[in-house]
Amino acid sequence: MNAENKDSCSQRDSAEREGYVRAHRSFNRIWKERDSAEPDILGKILDKGNLNRAYKRVKANKAIYEPLFSDGSYGYRPGRSAKDAIQKIKEYAEKGYTRAVVLDLSKYFDTIDHVKLLNLLRQNVKDERVIQMIKRYLKRGVMEDGVVVPTVEGSPQGGNLSPLLANIYLNEFDQEFKRRGVPCIRYADDIVLLAKSERASQRLLESSVKYLERTLNLRVNREKSRTVSVFSIRNFKYLGFCIGKGKNGVFIRVHPKSYMKFKDKLRMLTSRSRCGSIAKAMKRIEISARGWLNYFGIADMKS
Repeated sequence: MNAENKDSCSQRDSAEREGYVRAHRSFNRIWKERDSAEPDILGKILDKGNLNRAYKRVKANKAIYEPLFSDGSYGYRPGRSAKDAIQKIKEYAEKGYTRAVVLDLSKYFDTIDHVKLLNLLRQNVKDERVIQMIKRYLKRGVMEDGVVVPTVEGSPQGGNLSPLLANIYLNEFDQEFKRRGVPCIRYADDIVLLAKSERASQRLLESSVKYLERTLNLRVNREKSRTVSVFSIRNFKYLGFCIGKGKNGVFIRVHPKSYMKFKDKLRMLTSRSRCGSIAKAMKRIEISARGWLNYFGIADMKS
């Protein structure tokens, strides 16, 4: 891959991650293989080849898992994107679902319940050897303040398996609220439930927090979880987008904070402190702008 394509991909990925980057932050935790007096045994358990085999075997079950996932789930799935998620919210808003329940999970990837996750996997993965490989993958040691500690919850961030496992775990939430007839849009751990009234949205906030905490054993940031109008630019921002309403109806907008972030990026690229020719600077700007437009192109730029 040449430098231009590499930079373009980097820009595109950076924009794509804007709404869910929290799921990948390290939270000052460094995942590493645990030291042991029995390196040969642990070496086999934690060998990259073994983990890759587990990954491939679980991925081979895509034909099983994809039909089980909710239509409202958009993250880490083939043929789905953040743009599809915000488009679906727009469609619901046009139908009168103008109240949003915004749910904020605290360190979601760090707090997945291992026992519950493995039991969910056993429902569809019948090869217990695969389950045991995944169990070992989940329980790899974590380095905290220079001390290696075993993990009893969470999924290693950045690991190949983590996105799929995270989707399998939160699919329980998706399906529960689908059964209740509630519109649920989820991209990774960014969750929005939709309602037609303030009263209904308040009830949804209470019941959804209860389900996440008591049934899935997850931690909800109650201060950031709230009900808002989908048309509130100040309060509703989803994956870098927001929703507007005008004389021509409902439309998708780029959130002002996303605009500002892009402007800051352009200022950095054109800074006099950066070395290089004008031609190189213009090329960097072109690549950055192309990636930004590829991501936000669905939005109404005139409004």
